[in-house]
Amino acid sequence: MADKEFLDDCIDKINTDQIRQWVRNWLYEKTPDYFWTIPSSSSGKYHPSYGQGEGGLARHTKAAFYIALDLLDRGLIQFREVERDIILASILIHDTFKKGQGEMHSRADHPKLVYDEIIKEGCDEGSVRNRIAKCVASHMGQWNKDYKTGKEINAKPETEMEEFVHLCDYLASRKYLEFNFDAVK
Repeated sequence: MADKEFLDDCIDKINTDQIRQWVRNWLYEKTPDYFWTIPSSSSGKYHPSYGQGEGGLARHTKAAFYIALDLLDRGLIQFREVERDIILASILIHDTFKKGQGEMHSRADHPKLVYDEIIKEGCDEGSVRNRIAKCVASHMGQWNKDYKTGKEINAKPETEMEEFVHLCDYLASRKYLEFNFDAVK
């Protein structure tokens, strides 16, 4: 089981004070308690072993965060500092409403649920929070349809930042990649 402090080392790596505090408040105040205890995938089909079992979703989030941090620190894609922090914030909150308000299974529209909650707080188009919301809303990439109806329910990435968030989430879900949590203290 992970607790709310499990992601503090990640939050502390966000350089922009306002973004760092907003993410801390989101994870401590808005994130449903189940986030810290459920596996990353209810079926077990879509994530590596570290994402399975109790606390798996929080571990998946930490893995995606450190993948992003490593790629950002390598400078392979150039982002401004605030964009870097928007990406990191987006990754930390991307799956926080994975089971909606506590439903039995993961919700295919969970990216939209987080997006809606951010927008509900009020934010202008182009603002930091709006950009975080858009990165979260599109983090599933091409897997943006309801599996039963085939209807598009989530946004697709449109910007480099949105695509980057999707890529990091995707890499953290690959079964052939394992993550050494002791290496990221």
